[in-house]
Amino acid sequence: MKRSQRLTWSKDFRGRPTPKKPPKKKAARVKNILSRNPFLNFLRDFRNWNPRLASSQLMQKGAELWRSMSDRHKLLYCQLAKHAPVKKKKKIVKAKRGNVVRATRCRRR
Repeated sequence: MKRSQRLTWSKDFRGRPTPKKPPKKKAARVKNILSRNPFLNFLRDFRNWNPRLASSQLMQKGAELWRSMSDRHKLLYCQLAKHAPVKKKKKIVKAKRGNVVRATRCRRR
C-alpha cells in the first residue's frame, strides 16, 4: 500500500494540509476464554442462548437454572473448568526505603 493511500488529508487552522492518520482499531477481545469456575462457563453459554436479556435478568435466570440443573448436566461445565488454563498471579515484593514501604512487581528476565 502506498503511503499517500494510507494517509487522509485535512486542513489545520492555518489552511495548510496536514497528514492525518486513520484512527487505530482496538484489539478484539476474546470472548471464549474458559474460566476455572464452571458457573461462569455456564453463564457464557446462557448469554449466547439468550442475547436479549438484560444483565440483571441474565444473572437471575442463569442462577435459577444452574441451581435446578442436576450434577450430571453440570459435569460438562466442571470438566471444561478443570481443563481451563491457569492464570499466573503477579508477585508483589515489598521494598523498604527509609521509613516508607513500597510494593514493587517482580519481573522475570
